[in-house]
Amino acid sequence: MTLAARQGALARLLTDPTFEQRVRAEPEQVGRELGLTPQYMAWLARLDPARVAAFRASRQVKHRRRRGAG
Repeated sequence: MTLAARQGALARLLTDPTFEQRVRAEPEQVGRELGLTPQYMAWLARLDPARVAAFRASRQVKHRRRRGAG
């Protein structure tokens, strides 16, 4: 399990609602597919859904502002 794989899974969870749902529903299966440990996947699955949603919303606002500024 590499740092890059862990970072990639976290980034995807924070930006992809479908992936987030899969991680929460079947963390061990997703972990096997990505080569990540069950412990790491359990940690990802336990991330507070409200905080993940807030991060995603904040990111979208920032993206819209950047697009409008360009």
